[in-house]
Amino acid sequence: MTKPKLTFKEQMKGFPYWQMVIVCIIRIAEPICFTSLFPYVFFMIRDFKIAKNPADIATYSGYLSASFALMQCIFCVQWGKATDKYGRKIILMIGLTGTGISMLIFGFSPNFYVAMFARCLMGSLNGNIAVLRTCIGEIATEKRHQAIAFSTLPLLWNVGSVIGASLGGSKYLTRPKDRSDYDSNDLNDFYNSFMDKFPYALSNIVVATILFASLLMGWLFLEETHEKYKSKKDHGIVIGDFILRRLGFNPPVRPWDKAYKAKPKQTDTDESTPLLEEPLLPSNALDDDNVIDEEASIHSYDGPITRRYSNALIERYNSSTSLNSLTKVNSQQSIKQSFNKEIFTHAVIQTLTINFLLSFHNVIYSEFLPVLLAGSYDPKKLIFPSHIAGGFGYNSDFIGKLLSTTGLIGACGIMFIFPILDRHFKSLGILQTSSVIFPLTYTILPYIIFTKKYDTIFPAWSTKVLLYSLACLNTAFMATGFPTILILIHRAANSKHSAFINATALSLNSLARFIAPVLWGYVIALCDSFEVGQISWMLLGGLSLIGCIFAFSMKDYDDDDADEESK
Repeated sequence: MTKPKLTFKEQMKGFPYWQMVIVCIIRIAEPICFTSLFPYVFFMIRDFKIAKNPADIATYSGYLSASFALMQCIFCVQWGKATDKYGRKIILMIGLTGTGISMLIFGFSPNFYVAMFARCLMGSLNGNIAVLRTCIGEIATEKRHQAIAFSTLPLLWNVGSVIGASLGGSKYLTRPKDRSDYDSNDLNDFYNSFMDKFPYALSNIVVATILFASLLMGWLFLEETHEKYKSKKDHGIVIGDFILRRLGFNPPVRPWDKAYKAKPKQTDTDESTPLLEEPLLPSNALDDDNVIDEEASIHSYDGPITRRYSNALIERYNSSTSLNSLTKVNSQQSIKQSFNKEIFTHAVIQTLTINFLLSFHNVIYSEFLPVLLAGSYDPKKLIFPSHIAGGFGYNSDFIGKLLSTTGLIGACGIMFIFPILDRHFKSLGILQTSSVIFPLTYTILPYIIFTKKYDTIFPAWSTKVLLYSLACLNTAFMATGFPTILILIHRAANSKHSAFINATALSLNSLARFIAPVLWGYVIALCDSFEVGQISWMLLGGLSLIGCIFAFSMKDYDDDDADEESK
């Protein structure tokens, strides 16, 4: 019998909105911090004068990116163990504080080595990604809420990318040494004097302010989610409750309050603590054939996220990235089974390979597109189609606007485009379509430079239009490709090994974030020194083509989830 569907409003009854808002405020600070340097990192390294020639700037840019990823990978598990010992909230607060201080050090860096130290410090002090995933799993305890809760992770990354790129590329917040779009005669003014002395500090001050504001919000209003420490008195919550009462709100009675012990147990009619509400059942719930249990309810509602994506999100973020899973649950058993063919079947290996390749070439594209855009433009070194050297010669303001626009496209892709595609097409077909685009966009990208003052047949606006179009196209398909591979990994994995397989996928993503910037920094520098810069992007296109071949070689099996949803 077909199970009755819950409306989205019914599905979300009892959802802990306030706690999720605080978690989202903390979460969005991460991509803002990570992406804010993209628009100006080329100019910053150039101004450090550590690169012997412009071609080497890409190499040093790779060092900065890889150092953050490496240190974060090394210390993430250690922070996970610390959350079990001291609680989730305190580790989140330490992560925000450490990241904020690191951003300030980075912004005021007088040379490359201090900047490298700041990035390493940032990676080592920030284990918040895994901690936040665990917090979400412990806040959204009902499975009918978890898909919506976990879907905020990729969405907020794209939203944060828009904000971060806007801040890092703003001409009012960054001022490379050769910028001329300000009044140089007004250097006695404090603002201009400061910007002249510390050209990249102000954007980092703004980002650090956002981090510290998130820290304050978390300290005042974020409740501890670890079961062991929930009842421990939290002085931040005490002050936060006082503020809420002054604003007219009625916060719940806390476990450390004297009134808590005398308080009768709340039922589903008590609206003060939504987490204690019972799951909403239809009026005929007493009929055994029509009872909608917690597992089924996430599959039977009219909401923005499809059933198969819901399953994949919950498996990915609630089990595999739970800090308990990462630090203590069945770790020895997982290691013993790591080479077991029962776990790593042919389908699992294929999906993990595609996931790694997708992450690998996306990291390279994200890190080195700003380098290409910022590289000095020299038409004398351009001979179509064999010789390309340097870049487009754009400033940090243009790069920031471009990255912000593409980040917005990515957010829209996750919110609107992917759900429509996921409801009407098979996951494998979506992945195959997405994977075809990347070899084309990567190969075409460097050749757009020939439209910039190279030949009068191209109008003045053509270069920017083509760059925006290609970047938005690439980001839109990336926004549909990542959720799709998430679903395919979920479906390929045996349910009893899904946590281990998802953890392996995340480890491979971390490996890609570390290897890709260092390796491709050398590749780009080498190609640029021989004035064949297009070769590095062709190689990247070839790498994405391998992923495309893998996608088309996968078996096209029946999509049971889609069939059930169509009933």
